[in-house]
Amino acid sequence: MKNIVFTAILGSSLLLSCSKPALPANAENNNTAVTAGRAVNDLIQPAYTVPGVVLTSFNSLFPNAVRPVWQYLNRVTWQVNFFSGDEYWMALFKSDGSFISASML
Repeated sequence: MKNIVFTAILGSSLLLSCSKPALPANAENNNTAVTAGRAVNDLIQPAYTVPGVVLTSFNSLFPNAVRPVWQYLNRVTWQVNFFSGDEYWMALFKSDGSFISASML
């Protein structure tokens, strides 16, 4: 009986860990940027979930950015952490592509 319960728990956890995150309602399927690493929590989003206007704004303001990692903070705010040269940066954008702020970390 213990083996059956253990197998059921293990199987269900494997199925859940392989599921793809849902797209936010305003996201476009856009693969123009690449996220770095694996998602470690529900806030980190693959680049294809980021609205195209946000990606366009980011790419125009930070053309030398590499390894962006996107986080969907709330209904109107996206955060991106990235490298520019040897410096690590964080920038905030509204879902309509408006730039909010940036700072070196």
